[in-house]
Amino acid sequence: MKVKKLLIRLGVFLFFAVLMILPVIMMIRLSDQEMSKYEVDTAFEFKEAAYGEPKTVSRADVKMYYTFSGTVTSDTYKYIRFAENDNSTVTAVVGIGDEVFKDKVVAYIGDKAVKSEYNGIVEDVDPTPGGSVKVRSFDNLKLTCYSDLSTINKIRECKDLQLENGNKVKIEEISNLIVDNKVKIVFYVEDMDYLYGQEINDLKIYTGKVYSDVLVIDKNCVYTKPEDNKKYVRVLDDNFYFVREQEVEIGFETEELVCVLNIDEDTICDPGYKEFVETKED
Repeated sequence: MKVKKLLIRLGVFLFFAVLMILPVIMMIRLSDQEMSKYEVDTAFEFKEAAYGEPKTVSRADVKMYYTFSGTVTSDTYKYIRFAENDNSTVTAVVGIGDEVFKDKVVAYIGDKAVKSEYNGIVEDVDPTPGGSVKVRSFDNLKLTCYSDLSTINKIRECKDLQLENGNKVKIEEISNLIVDNKVKIVFYVEDMDYLYGQEINDLKIYTGKVYSDVLVIDKNCVYTKPEDNKKYVRVLDDNFYFVREQEVEIGFETEELVCVLNIDEDTICDPGYKEFVETKED
């Protein structure tokens, strides 16, 4: 009888022990399975993304141009002269720096009005018989710019300069001096629709040269590696992840585009890496 009770108690104990241990065993098994799954799921290949908005190598007809910024000026002077044989008193009613217009009174000889024949700025006044009012005329305005010597040397060889709208452009003057690494160049622009003193920014002057069906890429995609001084682009895959660096040769270039050789059309490139490389060099 005592043995039977003991066996019953032992059976009850074992039953509850199994009930208590079983969830622990199940949790351990599930945990091992989850860890195994996690290890599989988290095994990945490291990929480097683009530094900038991806650009594609494409074919295009490119019109060559250079960009200039400058000021509308004039070096044309006109003179409003007073008669030499008139001994009447000359009374000027304009001074240096005043703006004059056609038919505006600039002086009186006695009580006779003398009017301007020009639009411009008064540069000098000599209110005597035989004297004059010197006017910087607005009738022949020009664009005075300053640019680097490399650009100056390239554009001076071009004979068919024009604006995007077709207006002809002529080089009037190129300085022989370099000031702050810039050279002065003066253009005459046909039918110039600007005002004296106006600041003109980023004016594109086309050279007349057109390169047809050439491979081009955004200029920022091409960078120079300091260790070998060669030109490279950073090639991306269709998901814009880095694939490789590719050496290229470059031809002509504009402010935005550069002609590239040794690369296939539709190759995707990274325009943001160039800044990163240049920052490292600094």
